[in-house]
Amino acid sequence: MYKQFFGFSTEPFAPDIETTQLFKSDSYKELQKRFDYICAHRGIMLLSGSPGAGKTTAIRALLSKINKKIFLPIYLPLSTVSVFEFYRQINSQLGGQEAYYKTEIYKSIQQQILDHVSSRNITPIVVLDEAHLLKEQNFQELQIITNFKMDSYMPAVFILVGQPLLAKRIRSQALESFNQRITIRHELLTMTEEECKKYILHNLSIAGRSDRILTDAAYSVVFQISKGVSRTIGRIINSALRVAAEKNIPTIDENDILEIAKEIY
Repeated sequence: MYKQFFGFSTEPFAPDIETTQLFKSDSYKELQKRFDYICAHRGIMLLSGSPGAGKTTAIRALLSKINKKIFLPIYLPLSTVSVFEFYRQINSQLGGQEAYYKTEIYKSIQQQILDHVSSRNITPIVVLDEAHLLKEQNFQELQIITNFKMDSYMPAVFILVGQPLLAKRIRSQALESFNQRITIRHELLTMTEEECKKYILHNLSIAGRSDRILTDAAYSVVFQISKGVSRTIGRIINSALRVAAEKNIPTIDENDILEIAKEIY
């Protein structure tokens, strides 16, 4: 309904937005530099960030740009499965044969990685999303899997993505050895107030409206409520657009945003 009322050609803040159309905050641009570094040098990368900050979307965008002739992206979001099932999925994605024992599956994963690199000149990029939910045993055994040639060689890229708890867990004494193996880290920060406004304008423009829909005060209130979290910003604006269309109001002000906040929260 509100798409027609406001003249949008597509839904604003759509979750399946083309990666080429994503808004790039300063924190995202820094992530892009670190992603490029880890791809060039290989190793383990830790990406943390608040829920809704856009970690998975950022990774999706970064993976969409890599050269598939020299990189093999593997994305695994199922961090709550059993330890063995977790590694079975990695092995399967790498093209390994089914294994029934830990020693077999470790050897298969390492062998598949080495085969991709040596025989096909392709570097696997293994992304483990929601990694803050991994069992402690997962981290310890990842250390085994990423140990090539007595820790003198790293042929692949492993990226652990999760909420801030992930960074805290890895810094614990129990995981100190794994923590020392992390090559690079980045926290995807929430947006500043200026970025919040630019983010809204960017997404409304992509959807077909580049003129004024929100008042300046409305942008400020959206930032205060959302705390710069992209998912929350989109939810607030889409709800505000829906209500404005129902009330036949062409411009959204701070009071409209405050009313929407009561409805959402």
